[in-house]
Amino acid sequence: MINPVSQKLLQYYLPGSSLAATPNNIGGNPRTTLNSDQFTGRIDDNVDERNQVFGQVSWLNSPQSAPGLFPLQGVAHPLNAELVALGWTGTLGTTKVNELRLG
Repeated sequence: MINPVSQKLLQYYLPGSSLAATPNNIGGNPRTTLNSDQFTGRIDDNVDERNQVFGQVSWLNSPQSAPGLFPLQGVAHPLNAELVALGWTGTLGTTKVNELRLG
């Protein structure tokens, strides 16, 4: 008459603990895993005396896993990011500068 899910969780139960003495009769410290990879590159170029351009790329892959004590418990944080930036700076005269940035 015991629920099948409860039967599977009983294997993690540690008998002999009293709720008055110790509210939790199970404890542990599962391993949290963090693997982080990242890359950033940038190129600058003076096309001529009036025009400068740049390009930049950044990439990050940093997933984190924090499992729980029981199956199907815990959290996973998939952290992925990409950034692309392009820029142009042009001198239009002795008193004017134009800048364009895309990201």
